[in-house]
Formats: sequence, structure tokens, C-alpha cells
Amino acid sequence: CGNYGKDLQDIAIRTRVLSLLTKIFAIYREASGTSRGKEGQVQEIIRYINQNLSAPLSLEGLAQTFYMSKNHLTAVFKRATGTTVARYILYKRMAIVRKELAMGVPAAEAASRAGFGDYSSFFRAFKKEYEVSPTAFRRIHEGMIG
Repeated sequence: CGNYGKDLQDIAIRTRVLSLLTKIFAIYREASGTSRGKEGQVQEIIRYINQNLSAPLSLEGLAQTFYMSKNHLTAVFKRATGTTVARYILYKRMAIVRKELAMGVPAAEAASRAGFGDYSSFFRAFKKEYEVSPTAFRRIHEGMIG
């Protein structure tokens, strides 16, 4: 900055200080997990889903919560995770149900705790995923525990 005239020196110094502060702020945001880049957005979406699994979750609701279109949310999530939002939610809810069933919780109660809205859609999804009914799954895993 010393090669410039006084007016340009002031501008150059302020520009460099501003640039440095911007870099420091970006590092801080990244370290604190509040990065708004695509990866940061997906981390926030995943955190939100995990904290709200027992509540109704929809692509529309998530898109509104994160101020983006459904198409953009779907594309960003798929690119970062390799799966769809719906598949991720289903996987996480099934993990809760499996744990509950293995502990002897009745299937309807486990499904409700995991955030499934109605038992019939849960039953079909569970049977498709594990090729046994939730009750049979529970019996199999109760035998392993007891």
C-alpha cells in the first residue's frame, strides 16, 4: 500500500482490512457450524429433520422452513447425501421403530413415537423394507435379547 498516494493508501488499507475481516468471519461461521454454503445448508436440514422426526415432516414444509424451492432442496440434499429427503426421513424413522420393537414396544406405539402418521402406511413401508411384519420383527429381536 506504500506505493500509492495518500488517498489510494487509505482505500487500499480499508479494502485489505475488510477482506481480512470477511475471511475471519467465514472461518468463524464454518467452525461454529453456521456456514450457509450448500454443505452447511444440508447439515442444517439434517439436524432439523433429526430433531423433528416425531412431528409431521414434508418436502413442502422443509422447503418453507429453509426458504428454498422444493426442487432446489431436493437437488442440494441428493447431491450432498446421495439419497432423497423422503428416503432419509423414512430411514431415520425406521431406525427408531427397530430400536423400539427390539425393546418390546408394540408396533403401533413404536410407529407413532417415530412420527409415522398412520399405521397402515407404516406397516406397508416396514414390510417392504424388512420383508417381515413389525410384530414378527419384534418377536425375532425379543428372542435375541431375552
